[in-house]
Amino acid sequence: MTERLKIVSESTERHGRRVVHVTGRVTLETVPDFLKALRAETASVVILDLAGVPYMDSAGVGALVQMHVAYQKNGQTLAMAAINTRVDAVLDIARVKKVLKSFPDVETAEQSLG
Repeated sequence: MTERLKIVSESTERHGRRVVHVTGRVTLETVPDFLKALRAETASVVILDLAGVPYMDSAGVGALVQMHVAYQKNGQTLAMAAINTRVDAVLDIARVKKVLKSFPDVETAEQSLG
């Protein structure tokens, strides 16, 4: 049985920013819902809180890169926060950590992104 992906988006105290809390595995089975949620975000800065993501496969990594490119084209910023060691290792192996902005937690991301 496929684990259900939960995505909750909330405004931050700073105008034009959203924090998207993701809970569950980001895999080939859940990527369509993940992409749909991220495509719906219109804020200038979107911070993905990945603290609740225990696992991400190559389809999830591809979705992150795809959305990073789409956001750049739209003048938006996509950042990741609170990545666990397992997901961090996948992103490191895929060599996308140099491209995607990541922070130890949501608070640091908010402060660092101006």
